[in-house]
Amino acid sequence: MTTDKDRRARENADLIRRMKAGETLSLVAPAATWWPPRALIKKDPGEVARVYGDVTHGTVVIYPISQAGYAALKSSLDNSEPRTPAIPE
Repeated sequence: MTTDKDRRARENADLIRRMKAGETLSLVAPAATWWPPRALIKKDPGEVARVYGDVTHGTVVIYPISQAGYAALKSSLDNSEPRTPAIPE
């Protein structure tokens, strides 16, 4: 009769043997979980500027905003105090 302790000991010994042999320990083949890479979409900078306004300093604006609104938002973010987390780390 095999006990759970014996079964675990056999499984652990098998695991150690596979680790030493350099075998993969994954239960699912990594390729089975991969998503295909996304296609690169080239954007026309003129159209992006027309739709989203002036985007400078690497800032990405994800909704249409006027030049004045963007300037006010950027100014308020630049002048704000650093935020502290609500939950202490």
